[in-house]
Amino acid sequence: MTEAEPVYEGPLGSTGRPGSRKPLVSQAQLICVCLVIGIGALITGAPALVLGPGSFRCDRSMVLPTMPAPPPVPPPPKRLKLPWEPVLTKEELRRGETYYGSGGRLNRLANKLLAGKPIKVYTLGGSVTGGGGASRKGGSYVDLFFSFIQQAFPHRQACPAGRCGVLCPGDHVFVNKAIAASTAFLYATCLKHHVPEVGCRTRQQHMCLRMAGGASSCRLAPPRHGPDPVPPFLLSVMLGRYHMLQDVDLVTLEFSVNERSEAQFTSPERRNFEQLLRRLLQYPSRPAIIMLHHYAWWESPGDGLDRGVFYHQPEGQLTELAHYYDIPTLSIRAAAYHLMAANIDRFRVDKVPMAGRLHRYLADNGTVIMGTIPVSHPAEGLDPFFLVDGMHPGNLGHQALAELLAQPLVRAVWEAEAGEAVYTADRREEFRPVVKNSSGFEYLPERPKAEDFMHQKWGWRGTEPGAWAELELDTRPEEEGAGGDTVVWLAHLRSYRGMGTALIECVSGCTCAPAKLDGTWQRRASLFWMTRFIVTQHRRCRVRVTVLDEAGEFPQEGHKVTLVAVMVAHLDLAQSGTLANVQELQNMRRKRRRRRKKKK
Repeated sequence: MTEAEPVYEGPLGSTGRPGSRKPLVSQAQLICVCLVIGIGALITGAPALVLGPGSFRCDRSMVLPTMPAPPPVPPPPKRLKLPWEPVLTKEELRRGETYYGSGGRLNRLANKLLAGKPIKVYTLGGSVTGGGGASRKGGSYVDLFFSFIQQAFPHRQACPAGRCGVLCPGDHVFVNKAIAASTAFLYATCLKHHVPEVGCRTRQQHMCLRMAGGASSCRLAPPRHGPDPVPPFLLSVMLGRYHMLQDVDLVTLEFSVNERSEAQFTSPERRNFEQLLRRLLQYPSRPAIIMLHHYAWWESPGDGLDRGVFYHQPEGQLTELAHYYDIPTLSIRAAAYHLMAANIDRFRVDKVPMAGRLHRYLADNGTVIMGTIPVSHPAEGLDPFFLVDGMHPGNLGHQALAELLAQPLVRAVWEAEAGEAVYTADRREEFRPVVKNSSGFEYLPERPKAEDFMHQKWGWRGTEPGAWAELELDTRPEEEGAGGDTVVWLAHLRSYRGMGTALIECVSGCTCAPAKLDGTWQRRASLFWMTRFIVTQHRRCRVRVTVLDEAGEFPQEGHKVTLVAVMVAHLDLAQSGTLANVQELQNMRRKRRRRRKKKK
C-alpha cells in the first residue's frame, strides 16, 4: 500500500488533490502552447526553458564514471556569512520577511543541510529570475543565492570538471528555470501533465547524449557566455515536460511582476497560480517553497498615480494564497519602498541608467501622455539606482533580492540549532534553589491538590507590593570566548485574575537595564510567559524581582507575581535568526563535537 497524499481545499473553490480539477488545456493544446512559446523565445532571444549553460548548475561539474577519484575538499568555512557586502540592514530584512508561517518544510531543509547532505534547489520566475538587469557575471539574485548556499554548506565531494555524465555524488544541484515574461500558467500546466518520474541524473544523461552529443553544454556548472549549442526553441519544446523533478528540496517563486495586476482574486490567472502552489506542495519530496516578490516602481500605477503605488497588485493577492498554504513570503516592496520613495542611494528610482524605456504619464487633466523614463547621467554610475530600466533590478537590486531570499533559510538553520545555544535552563524542580534571598516571596503551588508536581504549578510567589526575590545566575558562556548578547529569560505566570507587575533589575555582579514583568492579560487562561532582558557576563549575577504597586496592561485586583523558571542563553532567541547568530551557533556546535570526540 502507498501512503495517502494530503488533501488540499483551495480558497478559490477547488477541493481534493491539486490535480483534481478539470485540465485547463488538452494534451494537443499543451504541445501547441509550448511550441509557440519556444518559437517566441527564438525570435525575441528570451531564455525560454533552456537547459544550456546556466540552466542546470551545481558547484562542481559533471563527471564520467571512469574519471579518477576527486581530490579532498577543503574544510568548511568557520563562519557562515554572505559572500558579498550586504545591501539591506537587519531591520530592512525583517520588514521584507512578510510571512514565515510554521516553517515546517524549511526546518526539514535546514536539518538536511546541517547533516551535511546535498540539496536540490529550483528557481521559477520571469526575466528577473533569469538575471534581467544584472550586468556582472554571476550577479543575478539566483546566482548569488546559490553561492550563499554553497559557501554556507559546501559540498563534501569534490568533482573535477568533465563532460556530460552522471551527477557528482554529494553535490548540491542548483537549477534556474526562469522563463522571460512568463506567468504561473505555463509552469502550472507543465507541472500537471509532464512531471517526470526519473531523477535528475537519468534525465541529465539523456539530454546530454541526445541534444548535445556529449558536449559540455549540459554540465552542471556556473553559466558561461556565448551562444547555446542547441537552439532555445528546440530545447524549450523538448524540455517543456521537465520543469520540475520529484526529488527537489527547495523551490522559489518570483511572479508578482509578470502576473496581471488587474485580475480579480477569483480570476483564471489567480487560479493558475494557486494550482502551481498546490502541485508543488504535493511533490513526494515535500519541498520547501519560498515566494519572492520583486517591486517595479515604474510599473505600479493606480488611483491617479502613474507609478510607485504601494498597494499595486498582484503582490497582495499572491501573499494571501501564501498565507493560506503556509508558504514563507518575502517582499522587496516591504523592505525598501520608503527608501525608494525618498530616493536614497542604492534605492533611487527617480531615474534609470538604461535609456529608451517607454512610460505612460498622467497629465493633470487625467489624459495619458507617452514618454520615456528619465535617464541618469553616465557619471552617476549604476550603484545609486535600484532599477536599471524601470522594471529589472540592477546589480545591487539583485543583491537585495538574494539577501531577502537567504533570510528564511538562515532563520530555519537558526531554529534548528538554537536548542544547542542554551547552556542552562532552571525549570520547575531545579528552579527553587536559584532564589538565594527573598522577602515576601514563598515557594508555593498554584494548584496544591493536583496529582503531580507539573500540574501543581510550583513557583516563587509574591503578593504584596515591595516583596522581592533575588536570583543568582552564572551568565558566563559555557564556551570560552563565545560572543553575542547574554539573554536571561524569566518564566512567570500570566492570568486573568489577581495578577500584578514587578520590576526586574541587576543588583550585583552583572549589570542590565531595568525591565518590567507584567502578569496580567484578558485571556481566560493561566499560562507561563517569558520576559526577556540582556545582562553582562558574571559568575554570580544577582537579579532582583520586586513586586510593584502598579497596574499592568489589563488592571486587576491584586498584585500576585509567580516566578517558575529561568533560562540563560548567549544568543537572542527572540530574533528570527541572523547571520551573526548562526555563525555563533555553528562555532559552538563544532566545539561541542570536538570535546565529545576527545572524551571518547
